[in-house]
Amino acid sequence: MEECLKNNDSYNFSILDEEFDNLILKSSRNNKLIDILSKLNDHIRMVRFESLSVPGRMEKAFNELKNIFNSIKRGIGEKAEKLFKDHSKNALENILNSRLKQEIKK
Repeated sequence: MEECLKNNDSYNFSILDEEFDNLILKSSRNNKLIDILSKLNDHIRMVRFESLSVPGRMEKAFNELKNIFNSIKRGIGEKAEKLFKDHSKNALENILNSRLKQEIKK
């Protein structure tokens, strides 16, 4: 992810972001959640790429994901969960703001 960030490669960053999310999802062992999200994965993939294409978002996402990873690594699950929710919320707000700016330009 760091290499993608340095190269401004939002496409490959989004692929690695998806792999990171899937790793966390599988470790949850919540089969119902895994099934639901796997059905939504194509839509999530498009939204993720759109979000990461907005200037500045990839760097913010990288820092958010690094904090999530470090919390998991330290065994601070509750903090990791909060950070993951914040990361998802930030991505959604980023997309909505981007789309709003596009509509205003029209």
